[in-house]
Amino acid sequence: MGLDIHTAALGGWVPDFVRVSNRMAGITRDPTVAEISAHRGLLAVNALRVENLELFIRHIAPGAGLRDAPEAEAQEYTPAAGDDLRSDLATIIEAAQTRSASPSRLHRIYRRLRPFTDGNGRCGRALWMWQMMRETPEQLAALARLDLSDARHPLNADAVPRSSLM
Repeated sequence: MGLDIHTAALGGWVPDFVRVSNRMAGITRDPTVAEISAHRGLLAVNALRVENLELFIRHIAPGAGLRDAPEAEAQEYTPAAGDDLRSDLATIIEAAQTRSASPSRLHRIYRRLRPFTDGNGRCGRALWMWQMMRETPEQLAALARLDLSDARHPLNADAVPRSSLM
């Protein structure tokens, strides 16, 4: 019996994805081994849980965790803290796993939620990629042509795919 993982997460494209995601977050240095490993771990798991996101955040943003209080700048949606945030994250993950909402829609919902004290953008992009990796073969083929050299593309629904990702 083999491991229940998505083997594409072991591909050579992951460091490029992490590099672009970091740059979108204003991090200009090369990704660390820990960041790349955290992304591989999150992207590989097939039965995603809130705990996976919390572990991911601890590796990419040491010291970060679930927020204790709602963010004042949240525009349309301000959840309660702690267990409510965990419940909201579980709902997003369930929607991702059941494909009841598109990756882009769930990413927008996640961005409004901003559940963690740091690393929300990078975690949201990793969650988006997790869901994209499990989409239909046609969507996966389009993702494989996505040009990660242009930081506008990873979450731009109007992106024009240009190069090999996986």
